[in-house]
Amino acid sequence: MATKKLTASQRKQLATLESVLTRLQSLAPSAGTQERDAIDAELARPGRKTSVAGLRESPVIENFRTELRDGMIRVDSVHQLLGLVDQVLGLVLAAR
Repeated sequence: MATKKLTASQRKQLATLESVLTRLQSLAPSAGTQERDAIDAELARPGRKTSVAGLRESPVIENFRTELRDGMIRVDSVHQLLGLVDQVLGLVLAAR
C-alpha cells in the first residue's frame, strides 16, 4: 500500500501528538516501580482457606461420648453443662 505524502499541517499535528504522549509517559509511573500498598500485599498472599468442621464428628466429642458411656463422667453434671450451653447459644443466636 502506498503511503500518502503528509502535509505540513499533518506533520505538525503528529509531532504535537508525539510530544503529548512523551509528556504523559514521563508523568505516569512505570509499571512495577510504584510503591506497594496494603491492597497489593493482600492480593499477593496465597488465597485463604476456610473450613468448617462439624462438632458432632470431632474426636473430642467422640471421647466425651465414650467417657460418658463408660461412667467416667456423671450424667447429672453433663445435663447441667449442656443445659447451660444451650441457654448461652439461645441468647447468642437471638442477639443476631
